[in-house]
Amino acid sequence: MNHYLITIQYDGSAHRGWQRLANEPDTVQGILENALSAYFKESIRITGSGRTDAGVHALRQYADFFCRASLNIQDTQFLTDFNKPLPSDIRITSIRPVSAGFHSRKSAVSKTYTYYTILSGKPDVFFKNYAYCPADTPFRLKNADLPPLSYPEMRTAADALCGTHDFTSFTSDKTPGKSHVRRIDSITVDTVTLPSGIELLRFTFCGNGFLYNMVRILSGTLLSVGLGQIPAAQIPAIIEGKNRPLAGPTLPPCGLFLTDVTYP
Repeated sequence: MNHYLITIQYDGSAHRGWQRLANEPDTVQGILENALSAYFKESIRITGSGRTDAGVHALRQYADFFCRASLNIQDTQFLTDFNKPLPSDIRITSIRPVSAGFHSRKSAVSKTYTYYTILSGKPDVFFKNYAYCPADTPFRLKNADLPPLSYPEMRTAADALCGTHDFTSFTSDKTPGKSHVRRIDSITVDTVTLPSGIELLRFTFCGNGFLYNMVRILSGTLLSVGLGQIPAAQIPAIIEGKNRPLAGPTLPPCGLFLTDVTYP
């Protein structure tokens, strides 16, 4: 059997998340497996580097699969053929052979996620699926614009979140006996202005792995700190408390992007 790793890019707005679900054809994994199975004329099952929820996007998601066919990956026609049956919001951008022991999730060294928030506080017709607007749930800010954010406080909070911790306060996962210990290597807080003039608050998280809803809760917590609703000095106590209600709200999936996955 031959073993290949593909890089995938997708807009998650119209899909039910990454993971294949019974009786639910509209998942990214399910769509890819159906397309690859039809191409290779054999049953193909792919293993992703991680799961993304409905509405979450990926700039670089990775997945590996085994197949009987031996591909000449130097021939770029393969990518064209792979992508023909896929919807326009899912694309395979590269493919390469990997060793038999490679595993997209277990072999990963780190993952990077980015969360975007519209700083104007006003809903945007064209960008509403790709960034959180604070006028919407959970913050529902009534004023036309966001109040001034404290970037020093957000960066202080981000520094306190880095390191190896039990992130029970920052996950919706209630699986009995599951470890909530993860390592965050870095969190950056900055802004980016789009060509249209929209200014976005950007949180970038890099770590060895993230729990269910963890990045969205971390983003909600940092935004709460920036708004003065949670003091940055309280972050160590929130971590130690291991209690979900202590942290900030879970922001919507629309602003979240799986940006990259690093392998040895």
